[in-house]
Amino acid sequence: MIFFLLACADKGTDSAAATATAPDWCADEAEITYENFGEGFLLTHCQGCHAADTPNRFGAPETVAFDTPADVELWREAIYRVVFSDLSMPPAGGITDDELFLADVWLQCDL
Repeated sequence: MIFFLLACADKGTDSAAATATAPDWCADEAEITYENFGEGFLLTHCQGCHAADTPNRFGAPETVAFDTPADVELWREAIYRVVFSDLSMPPAGGITDDELFLADVWLQCDL
């Protein structure tokens, strides 16, 4: 599987690494984008509560929606924190190790 061939550098999962400027190690990673990963990831794991048009947000704040790449950019550091540091999202879990790796690369490199 290609997922295990993507990691080339020790990047850690520190929320401080999720900044507006992509880390140097991103150049060594396969291109993981909103279009080829993020959109589906968000639809599967986040938009049940964090979509502007979802009928029941299960307590998610009205202002926190992940409908577009711009929405994700606005909330990127918070997304990174709750998924990778706090481990509080998604509340039902279900993200595979492969998906976590890809989300890490996507959030740090693509946006």
